[in-house]
Formats: sequence, C-alpha cells, structure tokens
Amino acid sequence: MSTSSAISTLSAISFYPVKSCGGLSVTRADIGALGLALDRHWMLVDRQGRFLTQRNHPRMACITPAFEGDALVLRAPGMPPLRLAAAGEDGATVAV
Repeated sequence: MSTSSAISTLSAISFYPVKSCGGLSVTRADIGALGLALDRHWMLVDRQGRFLTQRNHPRMACITPAFEGDALVLRAPGMPPLRLAAAGEDGATVAV
C-alpha cells in the first residue's frame, strides 16, 4: 500500500468582516478557533436589533470594508464613509 501526500499553496483568500457585505482578498490570514480571524466578526442591525442580510437588502453587497489603522471603514456608493473602532471592547454588546 502506497501513500502519497500533495502539497498545495494557497495564493489568496477572501474573508468578509461584515456579514452580507463585500469581502477583502488577502494573501495571508490568521486562523482562529472558529476559522479565519475577523471573518463575519461584525453585522449590521436595524433599530429594533434585527440583523440585516443581502437576502432582504441585496445592495449590501456594494458595501466595501477596509481596515485603516485601528478602524474598520465601510464605504457604499453615494454615502459618506463610516469609521468604526476595529479593536477593543469600546462598543456595547447587543443581542440580535
């Protein structure tokens, strides 16, 4: 019985910091206990605390995230950029 092993190289991978929004293509990524670090780490919610998805709001796909310094910046056509603290526990935890 022979065994063989194949070596593969991953040249790029995409992750989605904000659920249902655009993704980021990277050549390196940290892996955590639940998968890619920061993948779907944030989500958008309405005033009633219900999460928003592309299923109901397809234009969410046009929202593009970027990390700039210690901020997560969201951009969408026709809207001013939204800067959010990307690190730390500055925001309140909300049950959704």
